[in-house]
Amino acid sequence: MKKLLIAIIPFLGITLNAQEDNTWRWGLQIGLHGNKSYFISGQNGAHARFHHNTHGSGAFDIIGRYDYNKHWMIQSGLGFNSIGFEHAIANFYSFNQASSRFTKVNSSFGTVEIPLMVSYKFNPNCKNWKWFISGGASAVFIGAKTQSSNIVNDTDGPTNQSIFTSESKTKSGGNLHLRFAIGREKLFKSGRMLSFSAVWNVGLAQMATSTVNYTLDNQTYNHTFGNNGNFFGFRMAYFFKPFQTASSKTVSSIN
Repeated sequence: MKKLLIAIIPFLGITLNAQEDNTWRWGLQIGLHGNKSYFISGQNGAHARFHHNTHGSGAFDIIGRYDYNKHWMIQSGLGFNSIGFEHAIANFYSFNQASSRFTKVNSSFGTVEIPLMVSYKFNPNCKNWKWFISGGASAVFIGAKTQSSNIVNDTDGPTNQSIFTSESKTKSGGNLHLRFAIGREKLFKSGRMLSFSAVWNVGLAQMATSTVNYTLDNQTYNHTFGNNGNFFGFRMAYFFKPFQTASSKTVSSIN
């Protein structure tokens, strides 16, 4: 029995490696990330009850990858993402209704992206999981849009009234982003793959602005924030069986 296992294990390793030599795959990817914006103008001082938060968003991608060999891979595709702003004011609240603790205004803008990533894949472990690191760039496209919010909160204590408004705008056009990732993936015997990764995205130009105005304790505040599309997030991808090229068929037939 031991001799049989010893004979089979190298054969399985050769078969799995052949599925990463000159092969094309396509797959689907989903994820979550936090998009950060930054202060650019207006009053430097903010009221203690004002909060400028990270904008949370989901992502969906249709991706293709070319595995040159067991160590190198190129990946691209079509992604649907979003950037935005979230501002909030802390309210007086009851412990029985903690959900009313914050009054928020949100704005969200959809983007379309075409990334190009080059990855180095490390050697797999005994369960065929392997680490990989990736670097590259993404072309991100967004249309010109404006979103406005206006909230009057007359429950802010016995005498105070808070007026809370925001106006967010995007700049139409294409933008270049740098992108880095680190993750783990598993190659199954069927040729399918499952991948998990952490992603850092850095925008090189301003894509959107948001101006917020609010009145608290009889004083009016004004702040403007910018957004380059920067985010940190997590992705999960599933790749289907590879398309065999002529050379990969030759490798498979030899093995």
